[in-house]
Amino acid sequence: MRTWTGLSAVVLLASGCAGIRAPLTGAESPGHRFLPIEPVIDLAGVWRFRLDPRDEGVALGWAASRTDTAEWRDIDVPGMWETQGIPASQDGAAWYRRDVLIPASAGGLDLRLNLRRVDDAATVFWNGEEAGATRAIHESTIFTIPAARVRTAEANMLAVRVTDFGGPGGFDGGPVTLVPVTPWSSTRIDIADMPGLYRIPAGQHCDFNITVDNPLPQGYFADLRVVVTPFDGVPLHDSTHGPIWINPHPDYTKPLGVLLGELPPGWYGVEITLTSGQTTVARRERAFTVTQPVRHLDPEASPFGLNSGALFHLTLASHETEGEARLAMHEATGAPWGRNDLWWGEIETARGEWDWRECDSVVSRYADHDIRLLGILSYFSAWSGGRAPATAAMREEWLEYVRRTVARYGPVIAPDLITWEKGRRGGGFGRVRAWEVWNEPNLAEFWEPEPNVEDYAELLRVTHEAIEQIDPGLTVVGCVTSGVPLHFIRGVLDAGGAGWMDVLSVHPYQGESPVDWREAVPHGQLRLLREELERRGQRAMPIWITEEGWPTTGAVDCATQAEYLVKMHVTVLASGLVDRIFWFNLNDWGAPDDNAGGHFGLCEMDHTPKPSYAAYNNLIARLHDFDQIEDHSDAAAGLHRYVFHRPVGIDHGAERVTVVWSESGEIEVSVPPGARVVNVVGSPVEPAVFGHPAAVRTETAGRMPIYLIEEIAP
Repeated sequence: MRTWTGLSAVVLLASGCAGIRAPLTGAESPGHRFLPIEPVIDLAGVWRFRLDPRDEGVALGWAASRTDTAEWRDIDVPGMWETQGIPASQDGAAWYRRDVLIPASAGGLDLRLNLRRVDDAATVFWNGEEAGATRAIHESTIFTIPAARVRTAEANMLAVRVTDFGGPGGFDGGPVTLVPVTPWSSTRIDIADMPGLYRIPAGQHCDFNITVDNPLPQGYFADLRVVVTPFDGVPLHDSTHGPIWINPHPDYTKPLGVLLGELPPGWYGVEITLTSGQTTVARRERAFTVTQPVRHLDPEASPFGLNSGALFHLTLASHETEGEARLAMHEATGAPWGRNDLWWGEIETARGEWDWRECDSVVSRYADHDIRLLGILSYFSAWSGGRAPATAAMREEWLEYVRRTVARYGPVIAPDLITWEKGRRGGGFGRVRAWEVWNEPNLAEFWEPEPNVEDYAELLRVTHEAIEQIDPGLTVVGCVTSGVPLHFIRGVLDAGGAGWMDVLSVHPYQGESPVDWREAVPHGQLRLLREELERRGQRAMPIWITEEGWPTTGAVDCATQAEYLVKMHVTVLASGLVDRIFWFNLNDWGAPDDNAGGHFGLCEMDHTPKPSYAAYNNLIARLHDFDQIEDHSDAAAGLHRYVFHRPVGIDHGAERVTVVWSESGEIEVSVPPGARVVNVVGSPVEPAVFGHPAAVRTETAGRMPIYLIEEIAP
């Protein structure tokens, strides 16, 4: 469960029951009778381990129950084998084995095995038979073990063959679990009737209902516990209500109202537990944010952007539902820039056949939400077989797509190419003033059959020429590389690329902390990139980060992601190397307990906000319109202290905003008289002791950033 700091609250639950009685045991409960079942079998701990450099373990029967493991060694799971005495250079296959005792109460039930994140690929064996496999690190590691293959009278053998393709190998984070699939496993408890997809504007009541969907053919009495906890960890509400009669599907219990009133900005976790007798029937973790409004003086010049809509990854019909939900969540963060790919193959569906419906929807919806769009010109044609436009003939076909797309959504200079439609807010589709040429052309995943710097440079040249002919005032963004590959970028520059782009963009993902600026990691390479541009006389060439983020997997939990988001933005902006940053991404595309799909999102895939969503909104609310940054850090002491100066804006007076944290333990920092302090998600930090109003007080700064806000008298 996620936990944080407390405020008083009023909670009202209406159960529809005649009265409150003492909780009933399973044996006493009318309706469905719950048998006691171990809800989760924890597989973390010591396993047996053996390297398999020749990849012969399958043939030698290492998955079999009675394999002799005397020559194997102990290893901790979860964990990487390089951190447990195995040579860091050892890639390839390795085997993990352990006995698993299944309680008799789970007999006759399927088991849900979740290995979480395995680096890089895994094949799972249960009692010697293969139970499933993955081929890459981001594939789902959730497997079903059929009841017929589960023994309760003796131990079961679980074996996992892990293949590491490079870098660390093993189980990268947990928990690693087996869960019996009971008849009530699909019970759904959820928050309902909360406005704005779990984001509530500051000043409104944070009220919601809880509903229960019971899949069983019988009803039953149960107790409902609701815990609401802010980010800092002290619950503001914790109560148990019941017994409540839970109707069978398709009926629902009467909604249970939770009235919290007004809460300050921040992130709030909600844990709901449904219990009947001694059985936990269902548990649900949800969250909501109280968001701060943001009004920019000059949104065009803002450094804050977000990869959010991904609308070409949806069906056109779902633009109105899921697409609108994503863009509404984006708009509420206060980030005035967005980024979306505009797929050539879905716009020109066959040679000379143009379908603009999806692209019109994308561009107009961003405009409707007052989000300035960075459009990505990409990817392959519908007839190329997935190959990049790397020949003269393919580039000519590409240029027809570029000219039509840019002319349609850029300036109105070619009326025969434009169908003007009334938009919902301002009329028309909206205007796209910045265009990114391809995405990550240094990766074979995006530039097939293999990356080629000369081919990309030529594509950049002809694309820039075509866009400049339409409107020289449009911004052309080039390189767009995965990481900061200086060899690839130098190749583009050597070919003349500095003259074919107005902005150079990179995606400096790094597993390390964002305060790590060594030359060996992408953030340090940003400095090398700037030096490279200056050596070539391109001191004024802007650098944009159009993707960067940290997934909530492995060692990066939800709180750490919020911490890293703030530290990345603050240190990158303070460096003066980068003009604009687009966080990646708004939403996950995999369930929270499923390794499949990136977990880079500020929200889970169903829009449940993570703490990073509130942290991003607070970052923008606190720092937008800044015109100067001072770095008062003390590297020797591990102290990071950055002062942002903000002139009078639309929604704020003149301010000095100090962002401060410590990388070397907790330290005391002075808070100027009259200054306000908010935590990383925007909730106020109250002083422990109230002294004289003019007195200087101190606050403790640790690894999590805090903000000190001073108003400057006119």
